[in-house]
Amino acid sequence: FLETVFELSPYLADLARLFPQTLTECAEQGFQVALEEALLSINLAGDDLLNEARVMRTLRRGKRKAALICGLADLGGWWNCDQVSLGISRTADATLQTCVRHLLLTANDAGKIKLQDIKKPEAGSGYSVIAMGKHGANELNYSSDVDLIVFFDPDAPSVVDRDESVATFVRLTKSMVKIMQDSTADGYVFRTDLRLRPDPGSMPLAIPVNLAIHYYES
Repeated sequence: FLETVFELSPYLADLARLFPQTLTECAEQGFQVALEEALLSINLAGDDLLNEARVMRTLRRGKRKAALICGLADLGGWWNCDQVSLGISRTADATLQTCVRHLLLTANDAGKIKLQDIKKPEAGSGYSVIAMGKHGANELNYSSDVDLIVFFDPDAPSVVDRDESVATFVRLTKSMVKIMQDSTADGYVFRTDLRLRPDPGSMPLAIPVNLAIHYYES
């Protein structure tokens, strides 16, 4: 089976050479356990979360491990389409969560926001990233981008300067897109699209919650 797959898919063959341990986990423990291990490897903590280069490399490597697992499970018929799509979608969730935690901690270090809990940077941050489209429905495929809408609460406990909050969270959102989709030697994570937000021509990349409520009520 593997000989045929690697002959027909140079991409999976390259991933197997890069991550032989993941290949072994698939064979010995099953694809689901291997995927859980790949997602766990994405979940950085402590000082690692403050190192952008380490975060970018970890996200890309974790995504590629998950691609190897999902691809083999798919081609071998061990997973159906729903299971494969869920695996890819969970990978997108995990990479975005780690990316957002990194950005919140970086903004906190720079004094742009004041986090309530360093160990759980998203708690009380007021920053929300909402998955839309195929991602929101857990239906991502191998070539999907992720469609996101980003909201923030200007009255959240983390906000240092309400008047500067739009600029702060827009910069944070731009950095999120950069980390997720810029190509490096390790590839990219997911192409990221923010155009599904309401009135994308005039709305900022990160939308204040009160502005969004007013938009939808009007």
